[in-house]
Amino acid sequence: MPDAETTAPAPSPPTLDSELSALKERLDKMAVLLDVAKVMSSERNLDALLFYIAEQVTYVTDADRCSIFLLDAKTNELWSKVALKEKKEIRIPANVGIVGHTVTTGEIVIIESAYEDPRFNRDVDIATGYRTRNLLCLPLRNLSSKIVGALEVINKHEGAFTDLDRELLQIFSSQAAVAIESAQLYQENERALLEIRRKVRQLDILYSVEKEINLSDNIDEFMTSVLEKAAAALATEAGSILTPLGEHGRLSFRYVVDQRAEKLRGLELAPEEGIASACFKSAQPITVNKPEVDDRHASRFGEALGVKVRNLVAAPLVQGGQVLGVLELVNRKGGDFTQEDERIVDMIATQVSTAVNRLKMLEEKQRATRLVTIGQMAGSIIHDFKNPMAIIRGLGELLQKSQLPEEKRTRFSNIIIEEVDRCVNMTRDILEYCSGEKNYHFQAVNVGEFVDGISFILEHDFESASIHFERKIDYKGCLMLDLDKMKRVIFNISNNARSVMGAGGVFTIECFLEGREVELRLSDTGPGIPQEIRATLFQPFVTMGKKHGTGLGLAIVKEIVEAHGGSIRVSDVPGRGAVFSIRMPAAA
Repeated sequence: MPDAETTAPAPSPPTLDSELSALKERLDKMAVLLDVAKVMSSERNLDALLFYIAEQVTYVTDADRCSIFLLDAKTNELWSKVALKEKKEIRIPANVGIVGHTVTTGEIVIIESAYEDPRFNRDVDIATGYRTRNLLCLPLRNLSSKIVGALEVINKHEGAFTDLDRELLQIFSSQAAVAIESAQLYQENERALLEIRRKVRQLDILYSVEKEINLSDNIDEFMTSVLEKAAAALATEAGSILTPLGEHGRLSFRYVVDQRAEKLRGLELAPEEGIASACFKSAQPITVNKPEVDDRHASRFGEALGVKVRNLVAAPLVQGGQVLGVLELVNRKGGDFTQEDERIVDMIATQVSTAVNRLKMLEEKQRATRLVTIGQMAGSIIHDFKNPMAIIRGLGELLQKSQLPEEKRTRFSNIIIEEVDRCVNMTRDILEYCSGEKNYHFQAVNVGEFVDGISFILEHDFESASIHFERKIDYKGCLMLDLDKMKRVIFNISNNARSVMGAGGVFTIECFLEGREVELRLSDTGPGIPQEIRATLFQPFVTMGKKHGTGLGLAIVKEIVEAHGGSIRVSDVPGRGAVFSIRMPAAA
């Protein structure tokens, strides 16, 4: 009788309770992952999101650790800041290890014994001091199904990772990838916004300095103002600009912004002493946030002033390869100086260097201009003195004749006195014009008497030049005049007319009432006003056709007329000369 056939016992069919328990576990885990997905969609901080995902994945899979690796396309590396219970950032080539295999192939990998799998990279364990037993690794795909990283779960607490773990994480990973990519995009936008804000801050500061450069023509005022703006922009307690003394390597605090500025200004740094000296020597910016441990720091200045220097930044003032000085800011309020602060200070220093060079050139030009102006003023005074001096000389010769009647002697003597006063007043007027002083003494003056008073002088001036003098006075009321200055107006215009009518001609003074204004019209029969100087005729130092002229005379005329509340304009008719029309308010 043949042996009875032996058969393996059939597996026990799952009970209803076990099926219900497995289904409940599945539903509970899916509910957890659903809640996690809701939280992920609102989290914008990438580090916080990665940590949260890793924490929840380890809970759902009952694992010890979870690492989230993201692909860095620029370096072709996988990196992870989040290896739960580890704080070090991990970076590996994108094709190395189980994670590299998953990212490269898109394959989901479950390994029960990691060290027996040749694909497993032990370097991470060696670097972290951790031992991997088993793992589950699956790719992270974005909405375009592009792999952007991998999720690796390590060391399940009991047994091996199951198909349920794989299935749940496979569903979850796509949502996690989208949330991670959104957080990365948000982070990139924030970085871009911060960069824009940084550049706007730089531009605001540089614009403020540039504006100061354009407004200032004085080096000392400019330096002080820029220091104030730089200290305010970077929120520092004090600032200074140090400049070299001679060729011995010593620096002096020349400009200082601080409540103790007067005590610090003028103090000197010995060669090789202080951060500023190191900056001056290297021609490079220097930031020191712990000066107490820096051997270069000159602590004696802070101690002498009763100030603790917490931090400082220094930048060289360089122009044409030469270091002109050092800009230094001290004690940033609310924290240390950053690299960004150093860049801003260095840019300000560059602007200051350019401005200092420009202002020095401007000062040199102004000095040269002042010398030229002094020469022009001297020439103007000498030229304007010729006529009154000639009159004084002529009248002096007449006075020597004893046969002159007493009446004429008295008249000539008075004219000489008036001409001397005229010379004195001309000198004073020119000096007042150049210095900006405006001193006027108004009084009611009869126009007829005023013209009579100057007619004798004008007739004498014009007689020697074969010029006929005429006057037509229709208005004989009063005007509020500064008598001496208004005489200067008439004489300046008549002198110009005399100089351009070389072959003789006619000079006419007319006066008439026009509404509520009195018009004083002075005309000649000369060649008229050259077209090229009409627009600038009343500006200082504009002249034409006068060998020794400076053009200062008509600038003075315009200022005097306007000081009388009047206006002056010039017109001419070709072949009939120039006409100066002065309009002033009639006296009440």
